[in-house]
Amino acid sequence: MSRERCGFKVFLPGRHFCFSISDSGIRITGVCALGAGTVGKGDDAYKVDFIGRYASASQIWELRIKGYTEIADGAYKNRQDERKSFSDVSSAND
Repeated sequence: MSRERCGFKVFLPGRHFCFSISDSGIRITGVCALGAGTVGKGDDAYKVDFIGRYASASQIWELRIKGYTEIADGAYKNRQDERKSFSDVSSAND
């Protein structure tokens, strides 16, 4: 049984990323005023980390609901690691 494709966008100041996850792989496109390009060509581990860095918790949950649990787990772990390292830096500055 084929899983349903999951796609979402993340908007940042001056740019946005389009994420498309399907059984054939992960595709991330970055778009800015100067053009567009593919992020992390061929390296799924980098793409999963990238999803964890930029996707919201609800977008990661949507991945899990649509059957992409291994990608959602990796992205969520990276999201938690990013937040932990940020809190370590902010508490060191106090």
